[in-house]
Amino acid sequence: MAVEVAVDIYSLTDSDDENTVLLEPVAAVQPGTGTAPVRWTHLRLGETIIEVSTEGQVKAPGLFQPASNGLPYAGTPYRVFGVEHSQGDYQQYFIHDLVYQAFLGVPPPGWDVRHRTVNYSNNALSNLTILPTHVNRDPCLTAY
Repeated sequence: MAVEVAVDIYSLTDSDDENTVLLEPVAAVQPGTGTAPVRWTHLRLGETIIEVSTEGQVKAPGLFQPASNGLPYAGTPYRVFGVEHSQGDYQQYFIHDLVYQAFLGVPPPGWDVRHRTVNYSNNALSNLTILPTHVNRDPCLTAY
């Protein structure tokens, strides 16, 4: 007998008390599917507004493709997305940073966005977390 349970994914929010962390639902897992619906939100990068999905896809003004998973960043296992801030002035952003920031906000100082698994091309929100920078940079840490 199968049991269907709705599970919420929560995000951290600000509180008046610096020692308190509030949780707000981000997305509910759909009963019978085991997955949350894909959600899109807007993220401002300077003067450019992009759209980011919970599945790690990005859309920006002027893209020929409807959405992108980013491009490989040379010498790393990560994927990046380039945004033109002014004519000819491009900046590259790690997809995992964009997804985390779009849905959960900028990590606190001294914390890095980290993939939960060693599949670094999986930039879905469910595969991202944050860790203190000194822990994240530990070469012995392979998955969280």
